[in-house]
Amino acid sequence: MEKAPVSETGAPVGTDASTLGQVPLWFFQGVAAFPRRMDSAPAVVYVTVGLVTLGLIGVGLATATRRLRVTTVLVLAVAVLVPVAVTEATVGTGGPLWQGRYGLPFHIGVVLLAGLALERRAHWHHLAPVLLLVAGVCLAVGQVVSPVQVLRHELATSPLRDSASWVHLSVWCVGLLVLAGLACYACALATWRRTTTVGGVAGSGPVRPRS
Repeated sequence: MEKAPVSETGAPVGTDASTLGQVPLWFFQGVAAFPRRMDSAPAVVYVTVGLVTLGLIGVGLATATRRLRVTTVLVLAVAVLVPVAVTEATVGTGGPLWQGRYGLPFHIGVVLLAGLALERRAHWHHLAPVLLLVAGVCLAVGQVVSPVQVLRHELATSPLRDSASWVHLSVWCVGLLVLAGLACYACALATWRRTTTVGGVAGSGPVRPRS
């Protein structure tokens, strides 16, 4: 007797269990999945990026106005319901086609709304600079580990690793290049924050010349 196909979560394809079982997978794929969509990133990537993202959303919801909090929750609900609806309609014939990256436009909206709530906060806790530094370090770790891990995997398994078409860089060089790019981004962000500070209050708008 032929066995029914199963999804990546182990549930039979076309069942409600297989659709709902995809939901956590989509969020993990939205964080990282490489070099293919079903290849897991190192656990440290999910931990560092996931903690920062959940912390940002949690603090944003806690400090948001009622209207902004409701909007954020609605966007989060859409981020879950849209892929569930699409998968439920297509999983019986095409299998689980949805990938976590497809939901990034919705997920990013949640993060942006949480950031907006924090931007409007009038007073900050004295530990805010330390927490921001820790969050930046966590994101940097995730950004460095990801390409380094892909390079190590390809160097170990790809049949083209000895091809002349490859640009041969050490994993240390790739890691340092990523760190350099992150440092440039941090400098640009710090410069932007200084130019958008009026009267010592950050985020209140661009500096306008006095008439």
